[in-house]
Amino acid sequence: MAFDGTELERVAELPLWAQVLIAARMARRAALATPNTVSEKTRTLFLAGCEAIELCAVTGQWRNSEKRTMRRAEEQSMPAQAYAASCVFHHAAAATHAASDSLDFSAAETACVNSVCNALVSACEIEGTNPLQIRILVAADLDLLRFACQENRISRYDPLGSAVLGRLPPAGAP
Repeated sequence: MAFDGTELERVAELPLWAQVLIAARMARRAALATPNTVSEKTRTLFLAGCEAIELCAVTGQWRNSEKRTMRRAEEQSMPAQAYAASCVFHHAAAATHAASDSLDFSAAETACVNSVCNALVSACEIEGTNPLQIRILVAADLDLLRFACQENRISRYDPLGSAVLGRLPPAGAP
């Protein structure tokens, strides 16, 4: 089983930008886990896209420079063996867009939560991993982010700031 409802509900309780960061970290792990059939250029573009998403989560803004970087990553074609990794990134990018719009449109908050959940479910299909590994990584990110957000008094729509990001260990391949 990939995820049960309570695990995804716990993720949905986090501030929106923290949810986006969980998806970005999973996308980074997915990019690092892609098979050797993925070119180094493509992997580098995906990792740059993940950095752009992380920057959005820290600043709470989706600026044009980040949009361009994410778009370049989204336009890359991935071989069939890396399809799940591509899906994780696309869902993380969609969550970023939705989180950015959430102050203006109430439906965007739901779209953000759904995109993050879709990213996490897609991660369970990454070649060379299993759902339990992904669930453990998500649980660790969730606990660390919940603590850091509470400690820094980050509410539902607040950007995370560098203090929250500084509390997390680097996201490596699963």
